[in-house]
Formats: sequence, structure tokens, C-alpha cells
Amino acid sequence: MSSESVNQEEATLAESKAMRWQGRKEKSFTDEDIVELVMCNTTPDGLAKADHPYLGHRTVIRFAEDAVVKAVYTRTEALVLAMVAEHTSIPVPKVRRVLEVKRRGLYLVVMDFIRGRQLAAVWGELSEEEKEQVAQTLQGYVHQLRKVDVPRRRIPGYVDEGDRAAWFMSRVVFNDDDGTLGKFATQQELVDRMNELTELNGSVEVVGRFDASNPLVLTHNDLNGRNVLVDEDKRLWMVDWSESGFFPEFWEGLAMQLQLANEEHVQNRKLSDWGKLMTMICGERQAEASKFLTWRTAVYHRRPRKEAVPIELPDGDYLMSIEEVE
Repeated sequence: MSSESVNQEEATLAESKAMRWQGRKEKSFTDEDIVELVMCNTTPDGLAKADHPYLGHRTVIRFAEDAVVKAVYTRTEALVLAMVAEHTSIPVPKVRRVLEVKRRGLYLVVMDFIRGRQLAAVWGELSEEEKEQVAQTLQGYVHQLRKVDVPRRRIPGYVDEGDRAAWFMSRVVFNDDDGTLGKFATQQELVDRMNELTELNGSVEVVGRFDASNPLVLTHNDLNGRNVLVDEDKRLWMVDWSESGFFPEFWEGLAMQLQLANEEHVQNRKLSDWGKLMTMICGERQAEASKFLTWRTAVYHRRPRKEAVPIELPDGDYLMSIEEVE
């Protein structure tokens, strides 16, 4: 589960430079202007993006005084931001427009620019009391997410129900090379398939069986210090909802635990105090999380070695498919 390499805070470009967008509002840009900005080799301030075929090292670009644009492969982020804004009081960027770039298989989500600092950047400046207050606030946010009750809640997985979102969920969430665990109409269908794979793999005694007793809840799925912004009024904003969806309650804590190792690698330091607060934020669901990790390891890590090969999609874009190595 990857965190976006550059979030809204890092979309703030150096104020001392002469910006082409300085003084311009989002409404002054046409859809074509925004697409061109994202697809060309430079951002509005002339910063090259050679590290990525479309965006370089940035997934978020500030193109106006009041807005940023983010390129994503599914509609999940835009859909979830609208859902969170309607059903909770969690501070999130407002979506202004969503553009589809069919030739690249991309969606461009235009949203409010939030002026603030990453929680990860200020974490070391906080007292123990302030860190606990942050954890309590995030606990309240997670609680609100779990209360969101919409018809889509009955369907497991990313909020975008398209085939591409299903493919990403199958590969990223379940580590499923065959892409069979990405799209289900109900939680029971998913559970039945997981139990079937457990039996086929001969892992029932190790893993046990799953059931649909844990309700699906709205889950951020990438909650870490770089995806929380602290504004001038010390409000906490949650950003980067591209991997959000409806999963069992233990999922948020599981995702935070898996992401912790990545955060420590990115920041090149231990984050033991952040780890201690995860249980406060997400609740105690360690048993269910451990069972899922055991299942994923038992079922998918025993398969024949496979290698990735590119396949072309109908729109001319490319994804990686998996084929067994003879």
C-alpha cells in the first residue's frame, strides 16, 4: 500500500520564484489548460518532471493559487472526497472538477489547495500531550468514517467499482497475481472465495475460515503522517484518498501497520511513538489483522514463481500482467 510520494503540502512551490499561476484562480483555467499542464514535461513554474512519464516525482501539482490537480488511475479519490464531505465533518479538500484523459487512462482530480505542513514534518516538534491530542482527533475521524452508511457500503473494495480499480485491489491489497479477488458484489462472495482458496491451498488448519460477521466500513487505507496536513489553525486535514474503500473494521489498523515500515524507510528514522498510537486511533483489532496476514502469506506466497509482463489495454495504456515462469 503506497503513499503518494508528494502530497498537497509539497505541492506548495517556492514562494520566492516567479510563478506563472501567481494571481490566477482555478476558474481561469480551462479543462484543456489543466490537461496540458499535467501532460507536458514541466509544471507551471518550469520544474521538470523527468522522473515519471507523466508527472515526474510529483502526483500533486499546484497550478493555481487556490487549487491543485492530482492524476490517478481510478475515480476512487474523487468519489470518496465527495462522500466524506457529505457525511462527516472531517476536513478534506473540496473536489472542483474531475477530468478524464482517456488516451492515458488517467483521471485528473482538481481540488482545493490546503496550506499546511505534513504531520510527519511537525511530529518531532510536538509534545507528548500534543501527540496524544492528534491521536484522539484522528480516532474521531476514523470513528466518523466507520459511521458512513451509504448503499455502496455493502460492496467490499475500493469505492470505484470499475475494472481497473478491481485489478489494483486484487494485486495491491490481496497480493493476488491472478486478479481474482478484486470485484465482488457482496462481502459474502469475497469471504466464500477466500475460503475456497484456503481449501485449495490446504491451509485450513493454519488459517481457519473467514466469515462476513465484521461489517464493512469506510476506510482511508493509507493513514500516515504524510497524508495528514496541519493548517495554521492546527486543524488536521486528511488527504490522499486514492486507495480508500469499504473493508472490515480491522483494516485501517492493518494498513497503518503495513505502512509504518515504509514511512520509517522514507523518513530514515524510527517512528516508535507513532506506532504506539495506532491502537488508540484504530482500536484493538490485532487478532483479525494477524489472521488476514497469515492467510495472504499462506495462500499466495506458496505459488510458483511468477514474473510481470506488460499487456496493452483497449485504451492503449499499459498495465503489468503476471505469467508463471516455466
